Formats: sequence, C-alpha cells, structure tokens
Amino acid sequence: MLLLAGLLAFALGSDECPYYTTKVGLKCVHNGCVVFDYRGIPSECGGMGYCSETPANSWGCVCMYGSIATGRGCVSQSCVKPDTDLECSGNGMCIREKCICSLRHSGLYCEKPIDDLCPSNMVSAEGYCVVERCRGDNGLICGGRGYCFNNPKYAVPCSCDENFEYIKSGCHPTNCLGVVSETSEVLVCNGHGECEFDAENSKWSCDCDAGYVRAGHTCVPPTCASSGAEHICSSHGYCTLNSETNSYSCLCLHGYAGDYCEMCAEDAIPIWSGLCLAGACASYDDSGNLLICNNLGGCDEDASLPAPRCTCSEGAFFKDGNCYPLYCRTGPHEICSNHGTCSYDGCRCEEGYCGGYCENKVITCPDGETFLDGSCYPSACVINNTVCSYFGQCVRDEATGTARCVCPKNLLQASDGSCIPMACIFNGEVCPNMGPCQIVGEDEYECFCNFITSTIVDGQCVPYKYLSKNLFDEYVICNGRGKYDVGSDSCICHSLYKGPSCEFCAENAVVINGECYPMSCVNIHHDGTAAVCGNYGQCMLSHETHNLAREIYSCICRGYSHENNLCVSNICMPFVDGPVCSGHGYCDGGACICDSGYRGVQCEY
Repeated sequence: MLLLAGLLAFALGSDECPYYTTKVGLKCVHNGCVVFDYRGIPSECGGMGYCSETPANSWGCVCMYGSIATGRGCVSQSCVKPDTDLECSGNGMCIREKCICSLRHSGLYCEKPIDDLCPSNMVSAEGYCVVERCRGDNGLICGGRGYCFNNPKYAVPCSCDENFEYIKSGCHPTNCLGVVSETSEVLVCNGHGECEFDAENSKWSCDCDAGYVRAGHTCVPPTCASSGAEHICSSHGYCTLNSETNSYSCLCLHGYAGDYCEMCAEDAIPIWSGLCLAGACASYDDSGNLLICNNLGGCDEDASLPAPRCTCSEGAFFKDGNCYPLYCRTGPHEICSNHGTCSYDGCRCEEGYCGGYCENKVITCPDGETFLDGSCYPSACVINNTVCSYFGQCVRDEATGTARCVCPKNLLQASDGSCIPMACIFNGEVCPNMGPCQIVGEDEYECFCNFITSTIVDGQCVPYKYLSKNLFDEYVICNGRGKYDVGSDSCICHSLYKGPSCEFCAENAVVINGECYPMSCVNIHHDGTAAVCGNYGQCMLSHETHNLAREIYSCICRGYSHENNLCVSNICMPFVDGPVCSGHGYCDGGACICDSGYRGVQCEY
C-alpha cells in the first residue's frame, strides 16, 4: 500500500506520470487498470471500480457492486450476458449501462448477428440488408465504392463509382484489376499485391508482393514483363504457367518472339507501330503492296493455335491459307475453275482459258467470227463482249451469210445493234451512273449498281449512307433535303440544310418545332415567339434554281392576306392599303387585339 500511496502522491504533485501509468483526472493509474472508451478517453477500471495491487505484485481492478470484471475493466452487469464474461458479447461497448452494438450485431447483449435478422437471401452490410454479392471483403456495401441494386437477378449487382469496376469482392479501382491467365478470373493486382492510392499522382496503382513486378494495371512475375512496363508480354502474348517447371513465361502470339514478345518472329513481317504480321497471313498485290488475308479478313495469331490462319469476313471464303471473294468461287475448294487468279474485278484467266470463271478453253474462230464464252459468234452480234447485249438473239441470213441482232418486242435496238430493255433506260441512257442492266425474271429487266453499298433510287445508284426511309418505308435521298451528286459522291443540300446527309439546319435557317425555315417565312409574335407565316400559311419554294444555295422561299396564304412574312386574316386588314390592324394592334386568330387607347374592328379609332 506504500507503493500505491507513493504513486498517488507522485500524481498529485506532478503534471507527468511514470511510463507504466496513465493520467486519469488528477491521478496516475497503472496501465493494467486503464480502460479507454469509444472516444479514446481513459478511465480507471471503466469508471466502475478502482485499481489495486494484487498479492502477486501486479495491478488489477476491484469492481464495485453491480459490475463485473471483464477484459476491459469493470462493466455493468446489464451489459454482460449471464454465463459469460464478455462485454456486450464482444460485439459492442457498454455505455451508460447499455450495450451499443457494432454494425453487424444487435440484441440486448449484442449477441445476435444482424445477418440473422435479414431475409434468407440477404446479408447485413453497414446496418442494411443487401444481396450477398453486394457485401465487399471489407464488410462495406459494394466495398464502399458504389451503389447496390439489391436485385439477386442482376449479373452485376453494384453500380460502381467512376474509375471503379465490380468483381466478386466489391467495387475496386480499374487501375488495379488484372486477369489470371490460367483461369481468366479478374483479381485485384492479379492476386499478388495491394491496391493503394498514390496521393502524389492522384491515382490508384498496385503495390506488388515480393517476387512480382507491376505491369500496366496488375502484378506479374518478372519473367512476363519488365518492371514498369505498360503491358504484360508487350500485349503480344500471355503470361502462362509451365506445370513442369512451375515457372511463368510469355507465350507469344504467332508472329512475335523474345522473352517479352517484344520483337517480330523470323517468319513475320513488321508492319507499323511495332506490330508484326505472321507470314502465313501475308501476300502482295500486283503493285507489291502488302495484303493481310487479301484484305478480305483478319489474321488470327492466337498462341493456342498450331499456326496462324486467316479468318475471312462475310462475302469471302478460306482456301490455301488465304481469303478469296465468293464471286471467284467455282467449287468447294476451287477458284476460277483452277485456271486463273481472283482479282477485285473477277477472274483473270491464264493463257488458253477464258470465260467469267475461266471455265472455257480458248478456241480459234474463223474469219468474221469472235470467240466469246467458249463459243464462236458472228462478229456483228458481239457487242461490248456480249452477244446482242445478252437480251437479243443473233440471227444469221443464210442467203447472204450476214448476221444481226433481233430484239424482242419489249426491247429497243440501239444504233450499234444492241438490244436494250426499256426498264433500263433513264433520260435516254442505259443505266446512267449505274451498273449493268440484267434480267431479273421472265421479260423483266433491272439496272444494278456496281457496289453492294449502293442501291437504285430515282434512277441513280445512291450509297446507303445517304439514304433514309420515310413513313411508307421508301428510300429518301439526302433526307429529302437535297440531291445526290455522283461526281463528288456527296449530298448537295437545299439552301436551308447542311451536313453529310443534309440532316442539320444551315446557319441561315431558323429552327421551329424541329424544322428548318428561311427568315423570309418567319415572323415574331407579340409574345416574342417565332412563327411560320403567322401560323396561317405554308412556306414554299417560290423560285427554284439549279444552284440550290440560291433558292427563294415565301409564304403561300390561302384565304388570308400576305403581309410582312405573315398570312393575316382579311378581317385584320384595312379596306385600303395600310398596316395590319391599322398599325395599332396585332391580329390574333382572325381578330384585331388593339393597343391601349384604340378600338374598332381594325383598331381604326
């Protein structure tokens, strides 16, 4: 007891306490008896006892009546569940003789996990019941970085904050998410580091475990990337585990080589920006230009394939390691009947063969005849490499030995002898600015466009990009606001419109109810709103010119008078020339609204 008295005396006579004690009020209390509350304020034995030296020369709390000794000093019996010695079941703090529970527990003694209070398909997070996938590893909703939809049917349960992304453990910084090659599972820092916020650079990044380096947004073995590299395996391969050596290394895409897939393989061709093309996908045109899969597909260089190969786009097929257009295909594995090469304009036949698909052997024809499509025809019937332009019949006069084209009744015979279907004639020309005229049915003919990206509208081939459809599902050129010009391959817009397809109003137009109108048809109401022809007429093109930019528009008033861009009711107009409502009011719905101080039908008094 002398030691205790000396300790108290020391506390009362000094502002500092020995290192093995803590100042509580005016006393220095042995650290073994000091309890800190939830605010961090120290007390002696939790305020419900006093500190005393034990026979073993140590210090402990002697609790007052109504309190129980626990690991945190003396606690009110009302906060300790019978048959235990835990303050608030270890899940809260006793404040004013009552348990204040942590977020995940409830009950008189904090003995009930809140999860037990939630529906069977939910768990507790931050005091709320949420679907289990919304509770992050840290116990917070969406990891504390998002909003929980609370719908178990949603594939992604959280809407994450900007620059955060959801994985199974909550919302995490996108800058720290990597993929494990063996499982394709997305993990924070590839499961080999911690995601930390770099305050100096204001961004999240991975702090990798020993034996791993940061590459891009994740952590990988140093055998798969150099420290600080932007991409794993230079983004040209995969970081894979060798089960035999239990070590990681880069498995490069076809066309790449090096420890980090940083260079082109020996059989690859460098193309641009450090990219390499596997030789199996490369070819050259007649001008020596490099082609990737004949420009009809892409090169699949996946390392899992035994070799790279071309993946052909729609309209092409694969043969002998390359892509070819379907229009050259003459068999399952045959191009141009195996007697030619395929070009952008069709088959180019080898010497001795001819025909659209090189299917015919060249035959020597007698004088006066021309070889065409495997046969000899009178030269007089061969027009533009066709027999009577496909649509007529070549008839030979046995008496004279001459031949000529005879056209069916619904075809015209041109000056060169060719037969032309009437349906293919536009403005006196055969399929002008279009492709060939072809038969589409019995006695039915039609012009076709040279490119599949165009179709015929109003007698010309127009690219689909300049077409839209109206309420009747009919094609409309340049949104009905201009004309298509073949020479410039563009829309020439009417003066009120602009844009690639004349979809916008021009600077000289006024937008009213989503439509474009010229100033010559627009007036301003007394309330400051703009109106077209005073809302009682139509704005029409009054002077059409070949130069669309110089068109003139004006109001057409039916049953109304035209006055200063307005269609005005005749009731509002004076009997002799003069302004609307005698200049002393405005016309509204067929009647004059007079200014203050004026009256009369036309505000004439």
